[in-house]
Amino acid sequence: MYVEWRRQTRAGMKRLMLTPAPLYERTTLFRIYEHSAVPGLFQTAEYSAAILTYFIDFLDAPNDLDAALQARMERQKMI
Repeated sequence: MYVEWRRQTRAGMKRLMLTPAPLYERTTLFRIYEHSAVPGLFQTAEYSAAILTYFIDFLDAPNDLDAALQARMERQKMI
């Protein structure tokens, strides 16, 4: 899973944040379970920035934090 996650983040985190948007728009019922983090759709901008920064550093992904954060916050408008 780690190798796949790194592959997906090579182009930056923004693309990863936008990928599920069409699916989310068609979804009428969300069932989310997260045992160790606040689900992305319910995160504050500050919390999301901390999580994204951690993964950008950990995965050595391109640092597109501002664009990724904006995309994640935009996704929340679906709910």
